[in-house]
Amino acid sequence: MKLNRKWLLVIALVMSLAMATAGTLAYLTDSDAAANVMTLGSVKIEQHEYERVIENGKYKTTTINDKTSYVLKEFSQDKPLMPATVLDDNGNPYNFGAGDYDTTRVKMSQVDSHGSMDVFESKNAQDKFITVENTGRSDAYVRTLIALEIGELPVGSFDEVIRTSSFMTTQGVWKVTDVGVVKIKGNNYFVSEYVYNGAKHVGGVHENGVLPAGDTTYPSLAQVYMTAAATNEDCEKIDGNLNGKYDILVLSQAVQVNGFDDAETALNAGFGDANVENVAKWFGDSGVVEITLVETLDDLKDVFANGGKATLVEDIKLEKITPVEEGKEVYLDLNGKTITVDQNTASNTLIWVKDGAKLTIDGNGTIDLGDVSTMAIFCPYGELVIENGTFKRNKVTTVTDATTGLFMGAKNSGCNVTINGGYFDPGYYDANAADIEEILAGTKVLTETADDIAKRGKYDDKNLVRTAVKDNVSVVLNHSGYGSFKVYGGTFVGANPAWGDEGCMLPTTPNYLRPWSYYQGPLLAGQTFNENGLVIPDGYTITEGTTTDGRPTYTVTYSK
Repeated sequence: MKLNRKWLLVIALVMSLAMATAGTLAYLTDSDAAANVMTLGSVKIEQHEYERVIENGKYKTTTINDKTSYVLKEFSQDKPLMPATVLDDNGNPYNFGAGDYDTTRVKMSQVDSHGSMDVFESKNAQDKFITVENTGRSDAYVRTLIALEIGELPVGSFDEVIRTSSFMTTQGVWKVTDVGVVKIKGNNYFVSEYVYNGAKHVGGVHENGVLPAGDTTYPSLAQVYMTAAATNEDCEKIDGNLNGKYDILVLSQAVQVNGFDDAETALNAGFGDANVENVAKWFGDSGVVEITLVETLDDLKDVFANGGKATLVEDIKLEKITPVEEGKEVYLDLNGKTITVDQNTASNTLIWVKDGAKLTIDGNGTIDLGDVSTMAIFCPYGELVIENGTFKRNKVTTVTDATTGLFMGAKNSGCNVTINGGYFDPGYYDANAADIEEILAGTKVLTETADDIAKRGKYDDKNLVRTAVKDNVSVVLNHSGYGSFKVYGGTFVGANPAWGDEGCMLPTTPNYLRPWSYYQGPLLAGQTFNENGLVIPDGYTITEGTTTDGRPTYTVTYSK
């Protein structure tokens, strides 16, 4: 399945209604109403909003294809929303309806859309015709999410105050599914999902919901009205954020057709199900967020060079140094995929986070260095955050092979590294380090030769236990610089993060356990050096285990 690269996420208030007195509401101007879409790859969409033209107090009409039609213009705001008070045939008001439909309809071809839309006779039903145009190069599946502010009103009564209408939903052109109550920026909204089905089944165009490149959907939402039964108390309750406004949020999404059998499958695969959690996230963010779907190495290089969010959709093979450029911020979602190494081109630094840059790794995927021995997986000069994932290399035979670079960490300069989770296996383990547990417990004495004693604390310390501890830590968590390197979670093979960078947090007495270390810093938050023992800071739990081949593991959890 070919997935090209950009999602554009812009969430804006498409329509807001400002509340006044006596149950009267007015639209609040929204300067960013056109930027309200999420798109994927070469698919690009624009959401359009229209209303009827009023001239001399009347809705303007014209003739389109020998039929009388109301004339549309781009949606404008600052209009009163009054109760849609109309009388039935017996002269009684419709408490919850907007009366009959007008005999004149709206021909949507005038705005490059399709079909004809009914509108109510009631002049207090405000127009809000929403269409989605595919402005990209690929056919698309589309859905629109409409969030109606309900504030403190019960779910079962908010539609007694505010209602919407759309002839095309009754025809099945849009499949409407209620998502439910969603809290968006602290306020309650009732959200409905409109999935585009097209109208081929009712004699129109767009079969199976496929929106061709360059074409526009039939309209979804048509009108919004306040019911005659609405009270001032209702209006106060429905204004949940107490901003004196009634808010309707509208967001459209589009994903390419290729590789998917239907719209719902495609949209859910691209963006996730339209459930309460996801909808809150989509509407809760603001501004522009670009999500690059990484299918090739060039895709990844592009994100690293320019910053942004990236999600792996294919396994990737890295080569040479791949830098996150200065000042750029990158969020890399491994998405369960695997990054491996081109054995013929790789250097001793795989990913280099440059000055002022930030790289966050998430998504429970794998970065596998294979059996390359001269490889540093991260060498950040900026900031690195590891949320989860598996980071490993094949077992090598000597520490010289294993530490030509470093498995994960920073090197030679200032950096900030935070590890919140993950599984880290450097493929190297010197079993001499196993003695350190007994030595710390006082059940075993560290054996030293005269040469060992003379070289305590020096870079060429040859004591088997101290050098084993140092090497075991170095191939997993090698700081070797200045800045901050903190571990809050994760499982580490062969080295306990409590030992500190290169084992420097081990006690100096008895027997001068601490190896030589260039950095000599702690890896646990709040950890301080203690000459007589190894103190684990409050909030930390470190659980020991073993791998299937017998190497020790140390799982760190932090609850403070």
